[in-house]
Amino acid sequence: MKGLWVKDLLVLKKQKLAVVLMFILAICSLAIFGRIGIMVGMSVFLMVVSMVVLSALTVDQQNHGLMYLLTLPIKKRQYVVQKYVLLLLATICSTVVMTIIAGVFAAVADWDIGFSDIFTRVYSVGVAMLSILILTMQYQIKHGPEKAQVAMSIIGAIVAIAIGGVVALVKYTSFGEDIFNRIYTYYIEHGSLLILVFFTVAGAAVVSLSCAKSIKTIESMEIQ
Repeated sequence: MKGLWVKDLLVLKKQKLAVVLMFILAICSLAIFGRIGIMVGMSVFLMVVSMVVLSALTVDQQNHGLMYLLTLPIKKRQYVVQKYVLLLLATICSTVVMTIIAGVFAAVADWDIGFSDIFTRVYSVGVAMLSILILTMQYQIKHGPEKAQVAMSIIGAIVAIAIGGVVALVKYTSFGEDIFNRIYTYYIEHGSLLILVFFTVAGAAVVSLSCAKSIKTIESMEIQ
């Protein structure tokens, strides 16, 4: 099991350009979109992170790599759990890093926004994106990297359109602004605890169910 972690870390270590790209995109999102850029930046941040993490799974699936890996003292169940934990850890690290970047940017730009507000936005988007990425990983485990790349491209386009649509709706329509103000008022009056609990429970449910499904899938597969 330790060898599997070492292998994945070596694969991730080669993705230095992607790491630089993540920071550039995150900062650009904050500079262009302002406070909304916190959520936009986190979405973009995690999309890049997911491509990096899923590359470790792709390496295993290509050239019969998974078949050789499973000759080691690693069970199929352990393999799946390790990949899910890897994506979960990457999401946690992304949440921490994006919160720090947004906090520094907010201080420099003199935004009237508290650190708890920044964390709530980053965390909520992080859990929502994690749910999507977990399902993408489940799809790749079942159908392979080629089909997963197509699915990832489609998901990325949908997320980009959705984010752009929401930003435009809030900034340029009274309807969107009214909904945003209502949500924000509720948040101010009741705090972020309920929101964080909701996203945490929903995210945990998605991760658990998807992991169980992936374990069932890989245990029934004939690895080649």
